[in-house]
Amino acid sequence: MLKNTVHVHEKVSQILPGEGAIVKIEGEKVAAYRDETGAFHTPDPFYRHMRCIVSWNNAEKTWDCPCRGSRYNAKGDVIKSPALYGLPEKKVNTKINK
Repeated sequence: MLKNTVHVHEKVSQILPGEGAIVKIEGEKVAAYRDETGAFHTPDPFYRHMRCIVSWNNAEKTWDCPCRGSRYNAKGDVIKSPALYGLPEKKVNTKINK
């Protein structure tokens, strides 16, 4: 299986509005995007087929999968195949990891 490494931020407070990053919350990796209103969207960062971790593309405002080239919008919906399904929302408490 292809492995990828991605930088994991320590705190969600490091994520500015309009940006995304992988963070660790309660021991789990989460793809966290802070929208322009300050609300967080937290899709599961693992690409379903190969379990690679997506990374945030700040220029395009997308989550990109290094394994097969799939791309997702900030909320985890597929915008470029080969992925058939989006990244499911991960229910986490972003307030505990400020």
